[in-house]
Amino acid sequence: MRERVIFARKIQRERFKKDKTNSEMEIPEIKKYCQID
Repeated sequence: MRERVIFARKIQRERFKKDKTNSEMEIPEIKKYCQID
């Protein structure tokens, strides 16, 4: 489980380039990164 969290945080750092996490995403970011099929 720890490895999965570390991996997810790495992706978030690459995506946001700062200390932001997925839970802090704003509407435009959600629309950009979380497209629904």
